[in-house]
Order: sequence, then structure tokens, then C-alpha cells
Amino acid sequence: MQVSACWGLLALVVAALSAASVTSSSVCDVDACSCAGAGHVHCDCRRSDTKEVNLAAKPDDKTGKAEKNSSATYIPEIISVVRIEHCDMVRIGERAFAHAAALRQVNLTGIGQLQLAEQAFNWHHNIEIEEGQQAGLAVDISNTYLPLIPSYALKGTILTIRLYNVSVDTVQPFAFASLVDTERIDVVDSKVKNFEGQAFKKFSLQRLTFSGCDLPALPSRSFVDLEVRGELRFEQVHFDSIRTLAVKVRGTQQFTMMGCHVGRMEKESISLRTEGRVTIRNNVFNTVMADSLRGMTVEALNLSHDGKQDFNFLNNSVSFFEQGAFTFNTSEFTPKLGDITFLHPHCSCQNSDTLSHAILYTSADGLKRPPLDATSFIFCQESPARFVSVKQFNKSNCQEMFVKRYLLVIVFFLTVVVACSGTFYYICRSRVKRYIDVPNNSADGKVSFKAGTKLPIMVVPDGRTYRETELHVIDEQVEPIVEYIPPHGAKN
Repeated sequence: MQVSACWGLLALVVAALSAASVTSSSVCDVDACSCAGAGHVHCDCRRSDTKEVNLAAKPDDKTGKAEKNSSATYIPEIISVVRIEHCDMVRIGERAFAHAAALRQVNLTGIGQLQLAEQAFNWHHNIEIEEGQQAGLAVDISNTYLPLIPSYALKGTILTIRLYNVSVDTVQPFAFASLVDTERIDVVDSKVKNFEGQAFKKFSLQRLTFSGCDLPALPSRSFVDLEVRGELRFEQVHFDSIRTLAVKVRGTQQFTMMGCHVGRMEKESISLRTEGRVTIRNNVFNTVMADSLRGMTVEALNLSHDGKQDFNFLNNSVSFFEQGAFTFNTSEFTPKLGDITFLHPHCSCQNSDTLSHAILYTSADGLKRPPLDATSFIFCQESPARFVSVKQFNKSNCQEMFVKRYLLVIVFFLTVVVACSGTFYYICRSRVKRYIDVPNNSADGKVSFKAGTKLPIMVVPDGRTYRETELHVIDEQVEPIVEYIPPHGAKN
């Protein structure tokens, strides 16, 4: 009897432990975390032996279903700020924040590895707020490694997203999609190894900024169907390449690309419908294909109301390029060009004309126009530490060659003139010799070819010769002179 009672008690203990193992607890119960007043949760793994934090969706009170992982915890509904820092591992499960209606801010700092499930940051505003307050969740991730940002990891009413000094292996398609009421996304000093197509798709926001980032090859449609109402900005970003239509954005008030390094820029790599100015400044382009900027246009409504917008293309460097690499739409933009430096090839008198007239083109109404003469603001490398304008280089180094070229042209022209003159003289001389001069009698009765004027004659079959005068024709009888021979046998 006592043995059976002991076994029954042991069974109850095991059942209780099993129930506890499948019941999610609040994040406030984790050793490394504390729930202070004002609805804040602060987890710092430096002050505890606990080095991992696992967040999951709150179990359904009706079904009693809980996260299978015994270490999973949920965010209490009254929490407004979650801050987790200096942990080796943080896992955020699917819809881990969806039930936290009061949540406004999530900060993750110094995480050795952050694992996100699909829809990890799926959060929708569903409570009333006071007038003047902004509804939405602010997500801030810094100094953290993410092996993957999966599809729909950030979804819903997310007000701001900031990634600072973050290393990401892969950004999957639709990682940033279906966002509502988003104000801005800032990616700063971060590195992405693999950027898949349609990673940013079909949502509207006020400002999108990439600054100090190292990005891989952007495939076509990496940024697709985005509406950036304010500024789209790439600053000090290293791109391995930007493929055709990699960036397709509309509605921007301003587009800025400054201090960037682009390995390869393909045709119409940036398709932009802007409402304001475009600035491309202080960039280095290694290889630029033809018409790389031809996809930039101005919104029709703004063009009709405000006219052409400024296109500032200043102080950029290029190594290799196709003819017409930078083509500016002059029907909708007013280009302001200056200081384009060629890192390759070096200055030479042979390539100066190509450098000055082959890179900058304009197009109007869809038709490409002749190239722009950029001699005054195109710079080439004269020596390893010296860059000079093509105009100055030509003036200093190519004058002698130009003089020789002009002399050759002059000599050739004179040779042609002399040859033509000699040919003309020879032809005229030959025509003169075809006529016979008629002798005239001088005053003393002698026949002379010098006394009269040389006039052309006609010889007719009957032996008569007619000399043509101004008023009439004189008939001349020519009688032969015959030596008299006396008859044979006659005496003198």
C-alpha cells in the first residue's frame, strides 16, 4: 500500500515537471532579464550565466498550446520596450511580438547570433493612441550577426527600422515587404554577403538610407515597386555590381548617390521616377555600361507644374566605360556636369578625343543626341600622382602633334593644287597644238609667222583656203611655183 502510494506521488511529480517543461514563461522570469517599471524589459547576458534568450508567441489561453522549446519565453502584453544586449544567441520565433499590443520599441545590441523566423517582427497596431502619437513599432538592431533575414521577417506596422554595424549572410526575397505606415529604414555600416531579388518589395516609406555599407551584386529587382516619398540615399556604399533594373523606385523627392564605389554598373541599373533633383557625386565607377542612367525620369505631374529638375553629376571617377555610358534625359532634367576623372587609361594625345566625346550623351524625347564636349572638365592621369584636364594636357603636350598634323594637311592640299594645275596646263597645251598657224606677208613682202596674228584655218578639198575674219571671208588663189624646163634639144 505504501509502495503504491509512493509510485502515485512520483507520477504526480513527473507529470508536474512535464507540464512545466511545455509551459512558456514570461521573459521577466529569465535570469538575465528584469522587468522594471513603466513596462520595460531589459536583458543583459553579461550579468548572468544565461547566454541565450528565446522569444516566442504567447501560448493560446484557450488551447493551452505552448512553444515546444522549453526555454522559450513570451513578452507580456503590458511591455512597451524590449531591450536585449550582449547575449551569445537570441532566437525570435514567428509572431513573437504580435500579442504585445503596448509594444513600441525593440532594441537588440551586441548579439553574437540573431536567428529570426519568418514573420518574427510581424506586429500590427490594434489599440487606440492619443492624438499626435505615431502608431508603429521601432526596431533597432546593432553590432549583431544575422545568418539570415527570412521572407516577411519584418511585416506590419513598423514605424522605423535601423540596422547598425550588422553582418548578414543572406537577405531573402520579401524580407522587407508588406510594411505599413513606415517612416524610414536606415542601414548603416553594415555588410551583406548575399542580396536576393525582391528583398525590398511593394511598400511606401518616407526615407530609405544605406550608409557605409558593403553590398554584394544587386540582382535585377532588388528594390522593386517602392515609393520613397522623401529621399532615397546611398552614401559611401560599396556595390560589387548593380544589375539592370536593380533599383526601381518612384515618388522620391530627392535621390542622392554620394561617395560610393561601384564595381560594375549595367544599362538602366537605376529606374527612378523622381519629383525632385538627382545628385550623383564623388563616386568611383569601375566599369560602366552604355545608358546606365537612362532609366531616370521625372514624374509627369511635377514636370508639368515645376518644369525640369536638376541633375547634378559632379566629381565622379571612371576606369572603363562603353560609349554613351552616362546618358542624361534633357527633356526632363537640366544636367549640371563637372569634374569627371578617368583612372584608366592614362592621358595621351591619341585618346584625348575619345575621352572627351564618348562618355557623356544626352537624350530628348527618347532619341539620343550627339555627345557633349567635356574637354574642360574631363580629367586624366598624367602621372601616378597628378591628374590634369584633357584640355590642359592637349595644350601642354599635343601642340607639336597638332602642328604636324596641320602641316601634313597643308602639304597634301598644296600637292593636290599643283597636280591639278599641271594637268590643266598640259591639257590646254595639247589643244593649242592641234591648230596650224597661217603665215602672213610682212611689209617687205617676206613671209613671216611673226608679222600677223595666228588664226585658225580650214583646208577644203578644192585646194582653196578660207581665212576667217571678223567681217568677211577673203578668197585666196594659191598658184604653184613651177620651175621652167626648156624643151629637150632646144638651144639657149
